[in-house]
Amino acid sequence: MERIELVCQQRNLTHKAWSRAAGFAPNYLAVATKRAKENPDYVLPEDASIALARVAKVSPEWLRRGVGASEKADPPAFDPPSTELGHAVLEAWRRTDYGPDVVVALQRLIGTGRGYLPREREEVILVASRWLRAVAKLLREGRPVTWENIAGMTALLVDT
Repeated sequence: MERIELVCQQRNLTHKAWSRAAGFAPNYLAVATKRAKENPDYVLPEDASIALARVAKVSPEWLRRGVGASEKADPPAFDPPSTELGHAVLEAWRRTDYGPDVVVALQRLIGTGRGYLPREREEVILVASRWLRAVAKLLREGRPVTWENIAGMTALLVDT
């Protein structure tokens, strides 16, 4: 499975570390790679490809079948970010498994110009990640996506 090797090389991952991070036994990817060498028709199971793709920040379908782009693509309704915050939100979203609706809902709020922006880039991405988690929860609950509701949610969210 060339895609597994490519991801390992690009992300500086070992089979063992990647397997563990995805919640599998340490030898999971080694066994899958061996199976793929023995049987050219072998395809990763769907649930495994989703878990592994989440860790590697690649598309599950690309990892499984080589279909589409390897990287998580920008959502179709997302305007190219024009601010540092917009870029941070997009980068934070790419590190998650949230759907495009979450980042699009947050993008709509960014235009209002409200919100605190830290100085360090990783801090900005951390703030954007918290906002994305809050927006995802608000959307799941059917609540309006407003800065007030995001502030209320982020006060309740704890990073793990």
